[in-house]
Amino acid sequence: MIGVLGASGAVGRAAVRELRALGHTGLRLGGRTPSALHAVAGEDPTGQDETVRADATAPDGLRAFTEGCAVVLNCVGPTYLLRATVASAALAAG
Repeated sequence: MIGVLGASGAVGRAAVRELRALGHTGLRLGGRTPSALHAVAGEDPTGQDETVRADATAPDGLRAFTEGCAVVLNCVGPTYLLRATVASAALAAG
């Protein structure tokens, strides 16, 4: 599974569109605002995407988001402040 953190932001939405265009389905869409995530998931023609509320500043929630993902695409910012937190959560989830 591919997880896209920050999926409802401008960069995240662009990444999700590109992943879908490449044939990826069943994406895990993460972010802080459930309604915005559901809007992005609603654009999935297969209906296989899942949404997970995840805050990049909360390591426990991030670990839950990253569990089961083979790849986590970090689209949250500012990257210089959050990259280590997101990477640590992904590593902890295996």
